[in-house]
Amino acid sequence: MTAASLLVALAALFAVLATTAQVVRESAAASTFAILDGVAQAGLANPPDDTGAEALREWSMGLASFGGGDGQELTPTQRERRMTLIARDGTVLADSHENARTMDNHRDRPEIVAAFASGYGRSQRFSDTRGEELSYVAVQLPWSEDTVLRLSEPAIQLEETVSAILTPVVVVTLLAFFVAAGLSFWYSARFGERVARLCRFSERVARGDFTPEDAPLKMDELDQLLASLNRTAQELQRSFQSLTAEKNQGATILSSVAEGVAVFDEELRIQYVNGAFREVLSLPGESWRDYRGRDARNVLEQKRLLKMVRAALRGKAREREISLKGREVLVRAAPIRSYEPEVPMASRLEGNGSPESEPAGAVLVLMDVTQLHALERVRRDFVANLSHEMRTPLTAIRGFSETLLDADLDAPPEQKRFLGIIRQHSIRLSHLTDDLLRLARIEAGKQETETVPVQVEALVASVVESARMKAGERKLTTAEPREPVQVETDPTLLTEILQNLVDNAIQYSGEDGRVEPDLRTLLPGGPGSLA
Repeated sequence: MTAASLLVALAALFAVLATTAQVVRESAAASTFAILDGVAQAGLANPPDDTGAEALREWSMGLASFGGGDGQELTPTQRERRMTLIARDGTVLADSHENARTMDNHRDRPEIVAAFASGYGRSQRFSDTRGEELSYVAVQLPWSEDTVLRLSEPAIQLEETVSAILTPVVVVTLLAFFVAAGLSFWYSARFGERVARLCRFSERVARGDFTPEDAPLKMDELDQLLASLNRTAQELQRSFQSLTAEKNQGATILSSVAEGVAVFDEELRIQYVNGAFREVLSLPGESWRDYRGRDARNVLEQKRLLKMVRAALRGKAREREISLKGREVLVRAAPIRSYEPEVPMASRLEGNGSPESEPAGAVLVLMDVTQLHALERVRRDFVANLSHEMRTPLTAIRGFSETLLDADLDAPPEQKRFLGIIRQHSIRLSHLTDDLLRLARIEAGKQETETVPVQVEALVASVVESARMKAGERKLTTAEPREPVQVETDPTLLTEILQNLVDNAIQYSGEDGRVEPDLRTLLPGGPGSLA
């Protein structure tokens, strides 16, 4: 219990005592008024024989000792009881304790005003004549309406009564209060020490010290809380060790990959860089800890990398190839999303945060593709050279086979069949060689096109005519295009496209079929358009 609580309790105690004192005081005052009312009623029940002034004075003086009895000694209250006769104009006619001639006019006294108005009045106030607090009861005399009989007793008797009743109560209450306060301070000190112990334990856990506290055997509420905190600390220790192991495992994996990896927080501070990243950018240092917490703007000299990281922090992934220190590097920057509670665990394992969550950081990956590009160039050069070298012998083989087939020689049929096979496969190899050479040119960006007005139906007719022999072998019929169409295109490339379409149509059509080009189907945008 704190000092403030004790003060509040003490104030409440005094408020209760004050209320009790007031109740006792009011009860005592009511009792005094009841006694005075009884004396007044007894006096009215025994009126004087004569209504003259002297007879009234003697009668009132006799009421002052009412209740004493013959030969009995008056009590202090009876001796202090005062009787006063007051005329309507406020003149004091007689008083049992004072000289009436020297007393002030009582016309404005509240009990006198009430008595002349209604026949009865009472009040408790300070008396200027007696110089003390008095309780007053005034009654109008029925046989003399211009005279009021007033009875009074000192209020000090009430205070003595209240004091006599409340003093033992106050003493016992205060004694009990101070005993309770002492016990409360003692218990609060012990309770506060135990709470402070819990706080120190929590602070140790927050600093990473998970050593458990010794819990007493009595196991009250605080001890149960301490035992619960011990269990929580043990669980935290296991989780912390597991997270540390996973973190070290992740760092080991990232340090072993060939790609450079760097992680940044939302303030562009570096959280991790692996060895490959430092190698690509020629950064000094032997560990990622040398860069942890450093501002990326002071480490990355390449403005393009910083620009991509900033875009990732805005939630936009970026990928591009750039040249860094004589190397061709593929750079990828992606945001790191914070996990929201409603995100399913499967999405978390896949690395997907909440779509609405703000990026908590960014990851930058550098892949050195210099050697890969060099190997790609070697491959393209090899394909191009191979295509060039193969065209000459293939052309010779095709020419000689066609010459032997066209010559009017008396060759056996088996020999002509073999020559036809040689010619067919040489043509196929020539087409494959041309395709490889064309692909190499496209990859190298050296494919040249010439756009001129072309009559498509003429090209189609030429392609169909050259395919009649092959179609005849499969018992297919061909037809010429019916509608003239002119477009702006490269005639060589368009001829190859049409030839591939017709060859595929002949190859995949059944016998006794019909191959008929339809330019409206050939042109997706409609008749006369290649759009």
